[in-house]
Amino acid sequence: NVKPFLAKNSDLKKTFDKYNHLDGKVLPAMGYSEKELRELERLIKRINPEVIVTGTPVDISHVIKVEGYRMIRATYELEITEGEGKVLTLIKSVIE
Repeated sequence: NVKPFLAKNSDLKKTFDKYNHLDGKVLPAMGYSEKELRELERLIKRINPEVIVTGTPVDISHVIKVEGYRMIRATYELEITEGEGKVLTLIKSVIE
């Protein structure tokens, strides 16, 4: 579960507060600024996952430094449809 590792003032904490349907199993990359990427690196290292499954539109393995962690890139095609929860369902199907 990702939530216990979030700093109180982190941008990702704000993201979880805003998108409360995220259940804590997903660590979202909400931006690619230098600050956001370094925060993502720090959290990954604190969480110490067995594997990182990345589903970002770009291959972030070239822009974050997480040596020593196995990273798998999930690829997908996304079709925008009416209704909520479609992307979350897709992400859950990849990680479960």
